[in-house]
Amino acid sequence: MRGKIDDTKWRALADFVLRRIVVAGGAVGRGVRHPGTRLPVDASGHIHLSIGDVLNAYTLLGGLANGRVFLLYGAVFIALKTSGSIRDDAHRIAVWLSLPVTGLVAVFGLWTQLGHGKSWTWRCWRSR
Repeated sequence: MRGKIDDTKWRALADFVLRRIVVAGGAVGRGVRHPGTRLPVDASGHIHLSIGDVLNAYTLLGGLANGRVFLLYGAVFIALKTSGSIRDDAHRIAVWLSLPVTGLVAVFGLWTQLGHGKSWTWRCWRSR
């Protein structure tokens, strides 16, 4: 969406939002990887994360899984809200994405459970 509007204020706003999304993603990934620890926030309210906190295999896989889920959601939404060739294309993309996205989310969920899960979360799976 950043390139859709030819306006410097719009691009500056889009850049600001994208930077915040990256920092938030790193903070969430850090929070899952290091539960119980606080984020390193200075007196002015700025969060200080290292590149390793934001860019590591776990957070990259989580970001990839999240992005693909939204891509699949978008394709399904377009398929439901349109008709004709646009609907057909969106449906084809949604079908094509469904299995890889499911696998990616399953791998990320399993990694999260194995690396950071608690005993009570395993009981939820065993009781079924």
